[in-house]
This record gives sequence, C-alpha cells and structure tokens, in this order.
Amino acid sequence: MDKKYDKLFPNLTLKGKQIGKLLLTLLVGIILGWFLRHYSSESRPSVSTPTISEVPTEKPETKPEPPLQKEAGRTPSGVKNHIIQGKAVTAQPPVSEVPPADQALSDFGELLKKRLFDDAMERYMDADEEDIGLYRKLLMQYFDSRAKASPEQYLKEIEQFMEIDPEYREANDHLISFYLRQKRFLDAIAQIERAKEWGADESETQKLDALLKTSADAYVDRLKKEKDDGRLLSFLERMTEYDRFGGYYTMALAQQYFDLQQYDKSRTLLETLQNDTVYGSQAGKLLDKIIQSEARAREYEYAIPLHRRGDHFSVEVVIDSATTLTLLIDTGATYTHIAEGKLFSPFVIRGGVRLHTAGGEITADLCRVGSFTVGEIELQNFDVMVSPFEQKGIDGLLGMNFFKRFKFFVDQKEAVLRLSRKK
Repeated sequence: MDKKYDKLFPNLTLKGKQIGKLLLTLLVGIILGWFLRHYSSESRPSVSTPTISEVPTEKPETKPEPPLQKEAGRTPSGVKNHIIQGKAVTAQPPVSEVPPADQALSDFGELLKKRLFDDAMERYMDADEEDIGLYRKLLMQYFDSRAKASPEQYLKEIEQFMEIDPEYREANDHLISFYLRQKRFLDAIAQIERAKEWGADESETQKLDALLKTSADAYVDRLKKEKDDGRLLSFLERMTEYDRFGGYYTMALAQQYFDLQQYDKSRTLLETLQNDTVYGSQAGKLLDKIIQSEARAREYEYAIPLHRRGDHFSVEVVIDSATTLTLLIDTGATYTHIAEGKLFSPFVIRGGVRLHTAGGEITADLCRVGSFTVGEIELQNFDVMVSPFEQKGIDGLLGMNFFKRFKFFVDQKEAVLRLSRKK
C-alpha cells in the first residue's frame, strides 16, 4: 500500500506522507462503520406499535367543559363556534357555503321585495326564535314603504301580520301613526283601544293613553271647525268614560254645552268638578258665566243665534214667509238693505232715493214687504231699501229701522243677538 501511495504522491515529504495515510485510514473506518450499522437495522425483526384501541386502558372520568363566555357583540351571521381543547375557536365556512339561517332571512327579504306577502308570512312563522328580530326589522322597513306606496294594501298586510304576531307592539304603533298621518282619528282611537285590551304594563299604558289623547283632541278640533255639534257632543260624552283623564273631557263637554246655551247640562257636569284639584277653579268660573248668561236671558225676551264673519255677525231673515236671506248686522245703517234681485216683485214706495253710504252715494228704491221675520220675531209691513250690494255670501244689511223697535244686546262671546220689545 505504501508503494502505491508513494506512486500517487511522489513529491510529498516523509512527514506529509504520514499525515495523508492517517487521514485516509480514518475515512475508510467511517465508511465501514456506517455500512455495518445500516445493514444491522434492516436485518432486525420488526415490532408493531399497538393503536389506542388495542391498548387496554381504563377510561378516565371526565368532567364536562364549562360553557365558554361569548365575546361582547353579536357573532356575525354564518360563523360557527367550536370548542377545541377547552378553547373557543371560530371556523369560517367556505366562501361558497351559505348558512341556512342567513339563506332563510335572505329568501324572506326577496319575498317582500316581490310583494309575495303570504309566502313571506309562512317563512316568518318558521323563523328561528333567535333570528326573529331581524325578520321584524325587515318587515318594518317593508311597511314604511308600503304605507306610502299603497295605503290600502298596507292596512291589509299589517293587520294580517298583527294577527300572526300580536305581541309585537312596534307594529301596532306603526299602524296608529299611519292613521294619525292620514287624519283618520277615529281609526287611530279604535286601534289604541284594541291595544289596551291586549294587555300592557304601566309604561305601555301611559304611552297608549298619550296617543289616545292626542288623537281625540285632533278629532275634537276637526269637529269644531266643521261645526258638527251633534257628533262633537256624542264624542265628548264617550271620552268622559276614560277615568285616566280625570276631568279633562268632562270639562270639555261642559264647555261645549255652555257654548250651545244648554246651561242645565253644562251646570250638571261642572258641579261634579267643583272640588276637583285640577279643574275645580275652571269649573267655578264657567258656573259664574252660566249665572250671568241666565240673568241676561231673563232680561231679554229673545235670543237669536248669529254667525261670525270675521269681526262681524250675520243673521238669517225670512221675507214674506218665502225668501230666506243672510243679512249682516249693521247698527250704523239707517235702513235695512236688500240686494237687487233678491226680492220677488217688491212693492216700491218711492224710487230713486239717494243714500250716503261708507262706499259713497247710491240710488235705491224704498220698498215694503208684507212680513219680515228674524228668529221668533215677525214684523208686518216692514220697509227696506233695495239697492246694488255685492258681498260674497251676504244678501244685505240689517239696519236700525229694525233695531230701534227693541232693547237689544249683541253677545259677541256667545254669538247671540238678545232682544226685548220696547214698552
């Protein structure tokens, strides 16, 4: 081997040759050792490792994991929570997978968009309890737009929904608000009464009472503007049955009777309020007015209702038991004036009479009518001036040639003309 080595490295010194031989011997030993180790491991018989099911073990007693505390805020739709080794892990579904609950809600919204309300209600009744709030939110948005676009269909659908879910108060409030916007006050009141019959706690009852009063007051104002005294009295009498309003509507009804000069009915109601801590003072003042009005009525023989026309009053008169005219009360006019063309074949006493009026000088005919009736008063052979007169809704003036026959008083607060014949 030395000779072969010398032939391979002829130029090395003796010491270099010795070091090279040592390194070569070490390398051969390493290779031989690796070969022997590898060969022995392959020839050793194999031993199989038993699985968990093959090893007989006693199953340790386990305790149930405590429930995880949910993080604040709502878990996004379509995310499921799992427990792995006692920890909460959030697993996202594949992008293509839509959770069943979300799909049902989406289908519900699509049915509403397509106006398939009956089908939507079937989905609503099948909704999971924890998702019902989302369904209701979609429904309220739908009802908002439906009430504007198709009011009659809205009424049909929201009433259908309230039969399915009568406990959802927001739907009832939505319907009441709709009635108020439409000025359907009686419908609003009826819906409020229905809601009270369903049962409500103290807070809900107070809210309904406030809505009831708002609706009732608006309806009363309308009837007053329309001068529909019959319906107004009937409605106020009905409203006095609500004990929660104390004497509010009793006082309103008493005032209405007073305005209509039905003093006995007004007095009866006011006497029930004299000791009321809220309305006692107001009732006492109105009772004093009744006493004054009755004293004035005894002083005057006749009380003729008047109609307000701005700052003036008008009264109806009947001429010759056939022609009904509306005359403006004018105590500054010497004669009673009738517009031309209002009388049938008037008897002219003197024609071409020149008169000075606030509008300037006019020419009129002095005529005589067979009978002139104002309220319960009838005058025979009454003289009137027939002249041009133009004022919308007015046929002339009731002047001093009528009033000088009476002791009279125009009660502006009560809109009544009070008269007594002069003795």
